[in-house]
Amino acid sequence: MDGLTIHDIPERRLPYMIAAFAGWADGAEATTRALRFLNRTLETKKVAEISPEEFYDFTSTRPQTLLDDKGERYISWPSNEFHAYVPDDDSPGLLLFSGVEPNLKWKAYCDTVIAVADRYGVELMVTLGSLFNTVPHTRPFPVSSVVSSQQKLGKRVQAIGAFSSPYQGPTAIHTVLSDFCRQRGLDHVSLWGHGPHYLPSMPNPKLSYTLLDKVRRLLDTDLELEDLRRAGDRFEQKATESIANNEEIVEYVRRLEEAFDASQTPKPLPDDVPTPDEVIRDLEEFLKGERNRFDSD
Repeated sequence: MDGLTIHDIPERRLPYMIAAFAGWADGAEATTRALRFLNRTLETKKVAEISPEEFYDFTSTRPQTLLDDKGERYISWPSNEFHAYVPDDDSPGLLLFSGVEPNLKWKAYCDTVIAVADRYGVELMVTLGSLFNTVPHTRPFPVSSVVSSQQKLGKRVQAIGAFSSPYQGPTAIHTVLSDFCRQRGLDHVSLWGHGPHYLPSMPNPKLSYTLLDKVRRLLDTDLELEDLRRAGDRFEQKATESIANNEEIVEYVRRLEEAFDASQTPKPLPDDVPTPDEVIRDLEEFLKGERNRFDSD
């Protein structure tokens, strides 16, 4: 296919694929950072990539000008990379896809992604999405799901505690990809983590952990997530400390907790949600250190 480069094909098939896309469906960068965490901790190898030329309007999704360690300037283009994890034992391998939601040619893009999945022997594709909702940071984050076949995958997803999404409206590449998988007979599960809307402008490691923990249970595979879990605990603690002196936000979070405990299902955002600028600034300072920890090496 045009724009697809295959670097390597492992000797073993990779039955499971996990994918995330930067952009509209990556609230708090939870999904892309989850994939980054897996690539680092599993020490994966890049095996394929899709050229951005056909799929992006570069006036909307602009390349980035960056400086390397020597101070030399270079251009970073939107990347769509496949990495392989081939374990030393007989446990299933993984194909990880880190992409950017395309601006153009969604159908051709989905065809290319599925073609790569077929090439590496993928039997189940899992895409990750994240969004903001009326959930408190002090409770387990809900996860909703979209599946290519309720009859085949519905009970399996329900068993890990993900509820079926009732959403209708403008859609993300995840749902289009799910429909393409259904048409081609490839099993697909899309998992969506719901994070607190009042903490929108910084990475949320607790939400990343929530998604990967669901993936681990769905695939019944041994993913080591302890470092990410601890980062999520620190995030929750710091968020609680940051709002402690703001009575309005403390009361708002208390009401969210009561509503969550009563239903454990996120509700649509109300029109009068607060905008806790001071809390966000404090958390952003704290998360600079967390961001450096998980972006290093």
